[in-house]
Amino acid sequence: MHYKFLSELGGHYSAEEGTEGERRAALTGLEGALNNALMNLNALYSAAAPQAPPNGTVAQRAQFFKSAAEFSNKSKADIETPAILAAKAKVARYKRWLVLQGAEIKEIGGQLRIDWGISSRTVVYDRNVSQVLTRVRFSGGRLYSDDAFTKPLDTKNMVTHFSGPGFAIYVMSEEGNIHVGSHSVGYRHHSTLLAGTNVAGAGEVQIEKGKLVWISNKSGHYAPSAPHFLQVLHQLQKKGVDLSVVKVKYLQKPPTPAQNFDNVGLYLAAMEAGGLDSYDYAKLLRYLVKIPYSEFAVLAAAKGWRWVNGPEFAMGKRGIVTIAGGAPVSNKEARRWLKDIGRDADPDVQSGVGR
Repeated sequence: MHYKFLSELGGHYSAEEGTEGERRAALTGLEGALNNALMNLNALYSAAAPQAPPNGTVAQRAQFFKSAAEFSNKSKADIETPAILAAKAKVARYKRWLVLQGAEIKEIGGQLRIDWGISSRTVVYDRNVSQVLTRVRFSGGRLYSDDAFTKPLDTKNMVTHFSGPGFAIYVMSEEGNIHVGSHSVGYRHHSTLLAGTNVAGAGEVQIEKGKLVWISNKSGHYAPSAPHFLQVLHQLQKKGVDLSVVKVKYLQKPPTPAQNFDNVGLYLAAMEAGGLDSYDYAKLLRYLVKIPYSEFAVLAAAKGWRWVNGPEFAMGKRGIVTIAGGAPVSNKEARRWLKDIGRDADPDVQSGVGR
């Protein structure tokens, strides 16, 4: 099995191996978000304390001092409102986000700072044995990290810079092997998993105890388009993954906003309604790129087939139909026929130039 829609590594990233890339800028941004969350938490704690009346009576001031004394004897747990608990969770999430990306955090002057002496890293590429360690194994529609299927894959202790803790990055090779790993800017990227080679798909995933629950096509390094994403979904379907319960986030070129879908079926329906070719039809077209139409027409006629005509295309028919009656021929059957007569599909490689 070889997928025909590939994407090159973006030219901007072609020389990143061995450098720290954009690590400092990216992690410093998260450090700022962490401290903003910490400031908000401290403000909520302060607001929960009794407030002195500006011009109160003696009795009011006495009550304030009494309330303040009682408040000072309380533990933080005693005054945690729902808002404070939510703010605490946000601080904890940002801390975990940074730590999972290899940042060492320390407190300096009431703020949390990255210790760059410990946290500095450079981009690595996985080769040979290292690629085996990230390759996903499938059994019964579930994802595993070992050949014996004893270790269900789970992303709870992984991270991506964009989606945070609980998510991981993935790439799919031309042969359909899917590799999953944790993301750390300036250390491990999409490019890491297959050492910068062309890929058939890339994005982010969320996996719980071997069950795929969420997937996207988010990758700045490879900028996968819809055909690449369709290939990944096709491979997952072949592996028995239940796509009816997998949520989808589909990203297009800015400024078009990302689209979220409750399952893969809804995503595919939306893409079809928008004019996107199905996986099977798009792959058939890659076979026909290498065959002049006049030659194809002769070959197909000998088989009792023909390409759809203009009126049929306008009515929504695609691909090959029978000469007698115009019945559709499945794209898979047509591809098998072309392969049997010695034809092969022409790969379409998305260039990395300019990104």
